Amino acid sequence: MGLASRRILPITFFFNLLLNIAFLIYSGTLRFHFLGSASNQFTPHDAHAETHAHPAWTAQLAQQSTEPISFAMVMYGESSAKEGLLSLKTALMHISRPAEFHIICSPDAIPIIQGKLDLFSR
Repeated sequence: MGLASRRILPITFFFNLLLNIAFLIYSGTLRFHFLGSASNQFTPHDAHAETHAHPAWTAQLAQQSTEPISFAMVMYGESSAKEGLLSLKTALMHISRPAEFHIICSPDAIPIIQGKLDLFSR
């Protein structure tokens, strides 16, 4: 590593750090409040405190969480059924809300799909 790059690397790191802090303060993500008139202690401001108190937002959030997510899957053939079951498993692993699955398949895919769906119970 050359002499010029040894000097530039710490300087660029320092300026990058300052720019990140300036952006966080400008965007309102990072705020500080003085605890006393002569105190040097800082406390970070909770930027999300106002959103929890908004009644319209909480009502909309409560309504969204009760509506189920609907999935429609079309599978024709054995390979499509295996791929669809992988998609079904992925969806079940990643959702946290109620879900509805509508599966349309060919007659040869029914035993493959039914074998995996029999593993589930309500």
